[in-house]
Amino acid sequence: MRTSMIFTAGAVAVALAGPVLAQPPAGGGGGRGLPDFAAMDTNKDGKVTKAELTAALPEQAKTRADMIFERIDTNKDGAISAAERAAAPARRGPPPPQ
Repeated sequence: MRTSMIFTAGAVAVALAGPVLAQPPAGGGGGRGLPDFAAMDTNKDGKVTKAELTAALPEQAKTRADMIFERIDTNKDGAISAAERAAAPARRGPPPPQ
């Protein structure tokens, strides 16, 4: 009886943890603390400048804003489009050094 109660409690814990672990990271950015495109595009012109990106980054990431911007702005036009932002998680390599 005791074994079945332990097994049942473990199964319930796993069932409840699944949906929580499947959630994207806080910030809606698909990881690494990047906000979603609409949150970064503060002037709503359909593109994100380096200044808008820097302002939207968490404080600890602001020192890497240039590197992050260069990595996402693949066509090097000085702005990040929604398509470039959406493609960024697929292109990311190993995390930048801390």
